[in-house]
Amino acid sequence: RGELDPRDRRNRGITDIEFAPRDPNGKVTYTTTFTILKPADMTKANGTLVYDVTNRGNPRFAGRFTRFVLAGGPGDLELSDPGDGSVYQAGYVVVTSGWQGDLPIASVAAGREGITVPIAKNPDGSSITGRVLVRFAAGAPGNVVVGFSGPVNTLALPGPGRTPASLDTTQATLVSKASETQSGSGGGVVSIPSADWAFADCRTTAFPGTPDPTRVCLKGGFDPARLYELVYTAKDPFVLGVGLAALRDVVSFFRYESKDNPLAGRITHVVGYGVSQPARMMRDFINLGFNEDEAGRAVWDGAFLDASAASGQFNIRFAQPGNIAGLYDPVAEGPSWWEDYTDTVRGRPSWGLLNRCRTTKTCPLIMEIEGGADFFFVKGSLGIAGTTGQDDIPLPSNVRRYYMASTNHTGGADNFDVDQPPVAQCMLPANPLPWIETERALFARMNEWIQKGTLPPPSAYPRVTDGTLVPATAQAMGWPAIPGAPTPDGVMNSVVDYDFGPNFRYNDHSGVIDNVPP
Repeated sequence: RGELDPRDRRNRGITDIEFAPRDPNGKVTYTTTFTILKPADMTKANGTLVYDVTNRGNPRFAGRFTRFVLAGGPGDLELSDPGDGSVYQAGYVVVTSGWQGDLPIASVAAGREGITVPIAKNPDGSSITGRVLVRFAAGAPGNVVVGFSGPVNTLALPGPGRTPASLDTTQATLVSKASETQSGSGGGVVSIPSADWAFADCRTTAFPGTPDPTRVCLKGGFDPARLYELVYTAKDPFVLGVGLAALRDVVSFFRYESKDNPLAGRITHVVGYGVSQPARMMRDFINLGFNEDEAGRAVWDGAFLDASAASGQFNIRFAQPGNIAGLYDPVAEGPSWWEDYTDTVRGRPSWGLLNRCRTTKTCPLIMEIEGGADFFFVKGSLGIAGTTGQDDIPLPSNVRRYYMASTNHTGGADNFDVDQPPVAQCMLPANPLPWIETERALFARMNEWIQKGTLPPPSAYPRVTDGTLVPATAQAMGWPAIPGAPTPDGVMNSVVDYDFGPNFRYNDHSGVIDNVPP
């Protein structure tokens, strides 16, 4: 259990903290789970604590580097390591905890971390409401926006924190589209009459089904050939930013406190480590100033960001922290760049992800690893060339960036077999190039950097100025003309200048989205 002082300047940037319930001492409280992996003999610890930022509740660090398997019952945990055990042999302590606010403790399965954060309420105790957007396509396994349960005529709405305020479909809209451009222009748009769909479960009862605030069903079923867009009024948003403050306080406790701390006196340095979604969150964490704890001390000495490219929905009312980079998802509206940069294209003032931590002298040393997918899908060129695509923003001295050329998201299969099948739902063979061996070497260099000041290898990534970062077209890339094969033209996720409304704080990547869709 933890508590936050909403008056502390380090907490005031949390969206809706002023609407969070208070305990008798005027504090905002949360409860989180945590796990520690440490040497049984702590004299063999190397002094570095790795904070493993969980991916939708799942830890990644030790498993990514050693593929360990957990066996045994509660209280009798055994580690079976089919890899070389380098993480453990090197003496790292690994800590994970819950931070993603829409994964309450009661909702997560064993082996995952959860956190229970407050629900924002109006001062009179009534529900805070707001319009929210859900976009989905039926029959698309692994869809990042929504999950499906049962037959395709039933849609499971995104998890808690976005509950419909009313089941009256006349208060919501559902449209379908035959096509859509990257800027949101739809073709073949059809408004579905409110009598033809319902907030209901139709898995076992025919339409209109059984009323259910967590599901939507459509008379006749959803058409896999069409895109659907649902807008409705939600209530009772989580105060999601409390999860970032909880992460800060968990790490600070295990690093600095002596009372009730099993790691007391053994931790000299801390590295935050995240892959994909966690790495995106780490950008917002640093940007919002959370690398300074409530006593003014640094939380992470180093931050190792694997496949981040942009930010995410981690401190926004009614947000979906698990979303990635679909149209209308706020992932690149704030700064993607570490150095201060003026976004003249979108009319925003000079800012960078290190702006706040520079003021408090709490910036970590940073390693950022990106692959091809992070450019095409998660708008990775923004942090390099800015919104003009020509600016070549310099990297600060405390940041290293490494590009794993043309690779899939987080790297290929752990082998160099060039005979690879396509990635699911794709046409071209997957790139087999793994990241793990290179990452392990870089992580060792990160530890030397924070402990001894030994500089790591210089950054290696494409730049506009040397002609290695070019427009995503076949002509600019020198893409071969292969009969029947796709080209890169028109498939990159565009950067769009969104108007989210007057209460969205762009440089903080925080606040409230009033325009739905933007």
